[in-house]
Amino acid sequence: MTDSARSTVNRPGGIVRLLDWRVVMSVKRNIFLLALTMFIVGTDGFVVAGVLGDIAEQSGVSIEAAGQLITVFALAYAIASPIIASVFGQMDRKYFLILSLAVFSLGNLIVALTADYSLLMAGRIISALGASAVTPAVIMIAGMISPPERRGRAISYVFSGLTIATILGVPFGTYLSHAMDYQSLFLSITIGGAVMLAVLSAALSRLPSPPNVSLRQRLSAVRMKGAPSTLLVTVVVYLSAFTVYSYVSAYYNGRGITDGNELTWILLAFGSGGAIGNLLGGRLTDRFGPRTTNIVSHLGLCASFVLISLAADTLIRAIVLTFIWGVCGWLLAPSQQYRLLALGGARAQILISWNSSCMYLGIGLSGIAGALVIQTLGTSALTWAGAAGALLAVLLTGTLYAPAREENRLAEGAEKAV
Repeated sequence: MTDSARSTVNRPGGIVRLLDWRVVMSVKRNIFLLALTMFIVGTDGFVVAGVLGDIAEQSGVSIEAAGQLITVFALAYAIASPIIASVFGQMDRKYFLILSLAVFSLGNLIVALTADYSLLMAGRIISALGASAVTPAVIMIAGMISPPERRGRAISYVFSGLTIATILGVPFGTYLSHAMDYQSLFLSITIGGAVMLAVLSAALSRLPSPPNVSLRQRLSAVRMKGAPSTLLVTVVVYLSAFTVYSYVSAYYNGRGITDGNELTWILLAFGSGGAIGNLLGGRLTDRFGPRTTNIVSHLGLCASFVLISLAADTLIRAIVLTFIWGVCGWLLAPSQQYRLLALGGARAQILISWNSSCMYLGIGLSGIAGALVIQTLGTSALTWAGAAGALLAVLLTGTLYAPAREENRLAEGAEKAV
């Protein structure tokens, strides 16, 4: 023990202060570990788009068939998340997280060890099942181990792992895949998941399960006034944006940007724009409300896809316009969360979990939609399809979302009804 620590213990109340300091440091360490876990899961969830060409080539399938690896992951995540949360709701949160990480790592190990298309599909489904359980478990644990006055900050810090994954994890994973092969990339993710499993097993104490919410209760929350329209917009927007993103490597390859390093810079621009858009979306929502913020996001997304279609013929232009796409697309996230919090009252967290499932449902459908666009119109039409989807989102928001004054009354009514 250092002299300063010893003097702290020897002073009246020093032992208590030293113990408090150790508890605070332990919580901070565990929050960092949980954020790192989210970084690994987030990288796995989005990195396939950047290595789609490599997977198609090594597995001997078309780019459209390879894109279905994105579809099965996202659909498995969307469907499994509420079911797993209900079935395993009574399980100790630490053990639930460890089990989820084990399933996640197993799925990625299968992908890392094969080029067989059917086994790749199986591996992505298994990893999605693990990921769909890891994400809510990590968020729940972050809230449970943090003092009430720091709970919001702890959860936002853990969520930053996903943001950093889009900024750094996906571009770096794409670079690694092009430098070596996609199997090395997924082996790295497997090792990362296994390391976090071991570290969290040692670092976390047992954590009692929260009050369980049955699947029936989860389904009933979706029927709350205003919830269906909000969740529908989430599906449409992510379907629109990821129809392009899921096949981003094929799209820019068709525009003459074929080098892996060039694609890495484009993906870095998208992730950086997304991080800025997420922060900006929160400010716009606070000032103008979710309806206006959504419309700005959808119109910006539409405009960015049109500009990419017309002008992204050089690397610099592609980087700049993809950055704008990232900013506009991620403006949506805070406004949707805000609206669901207002609508849901005591059941807001259930609605937010449904929003996550709807996000992955949109991503899953984008793999199918993008494949159909490529087969019928070619890769150059992907951005035009994305622009059309963004316009549809504008119409839905404009007609289904009530004006600001009615939204406020709706929020008040939802809180009283709970």
